[in-house]
Amino acid sequence: MPEVDVQLVQMIVSIPSVCLIFFPSIYAKLTEYVKKKTLLWAAFLTMLVGAVGPLFFDNIYQILVCRFILGLSNGIIMPITIDLIMDLFEGHEQQSMLGYAAAVTSIGGIVFQTLGGWMGSFNWHYCFLATCISVPFYLFALFTLPDIPVPESPQTDQKKPRMRDALSRPLLILGAFMIMWELLYFVFLTNSSLYLVNSGIATTTQVGFITSMVTVGGLIMSALYGRMIPVFKQYILPLAYLITAIGFVIICFAGSVPAMMLGALAIGIGYGISAPCQLNLASSLIPHRYTSVATSVCYTARGIGGFISPVVIGAICSALGKTQGLFSFQLAAVLLFILVLLMLVYEKKMDIHIS
Repeated sequence: MPEVDVQLVQMIVSIPSVCLIFFPSIYAKLTEYVKKKTLLWAAFLTMLVGAVGPLFFDNIYQILVCRFILGLSNGIIMPITIDLIMDLFEGHEQQSMLGYAAAVTSIGGIVFQTLGGWMGSFNWHYCFLATCISVPFYLFALFTLPDIPVPESPQTDQKKPRMRDALSRPLLILGAFMIMWELLYFVFLTNSSLYLVNSGIATTTQVGFITSMVTVGGLIMSALYGRMIPVFKQYILPLAYLITAIGFVIICFAGSVPAMMLGALAIGIGYGISAPCQLNLASSLIPHRYTSVATSVCYTARGIGGFISPVVIGAICSALGKTQGLFSFQLAAVLLFILVLLMLVYEKKMDIHIS
């Protein structure tokens, strides 16, 4: 589509992420009235329409409408997977399942990117068919999951304060941490390719190997998350931020592809720990019946952080008279070290214990 503005084309990728800012809160409200299995069925069917729809269109606006529909389904599917883990598992098994969920997400990213790229090589429309590989997994889940009833409130007037009770001060502060964390994590995703190629450190092909190390690190640590909790306890989230900061420091001083891969691996390890840990921590800050609200806050915060990252980092660089590239990685490293200290203070002030 050479006649279409580049920013419109980029919205094919960004629209589903932007939807994560708004729809998780709607999902949390829906769980008060609709069974989660019913919501999952609705999200599954909506996902098929939004994901496969662009296969039949050549108009950019029709494709963007389909991507919006896909984003709507993501706003239900992503938090509901965490909710179901919280509902069906407890203790160490619950923590392990949170890690496994994050690991499977990484595997899914690898599979969809690879399959979509291969199918798109025949015709660009065909890349959207990659979603169909998820159909048997959804059907398996939908037919085997127990039909969890909607929680009943003993008094009708308890429904009104539900959101107010769930949005506790510790949860909102954690949401602010997640916005900052996602903002800094996206510095690598949005700047690494241009920096690596423009600086002459790596070729376009090598960039793919370097960025894939983030997924590898995330996959490994997500799978090990449940085993790490008893060892590091409440220090596990500051540790994740610290490892990510070290990854950015390595990138700042790296002058070769192997060193860049090591830095990317460290960032992936930090992400693989923090993604399930933040969800686990959020659900522990409020009563169990408000779990849907906690997961919605988490995904909304992540959506906001990822969406505003290029704008915020670009504005800071402009204000300081710096060009994006190496400076953006240096800035991310410094802010992540500050985030480690703030998280330690936060956990101490809130008397948070993870076990």
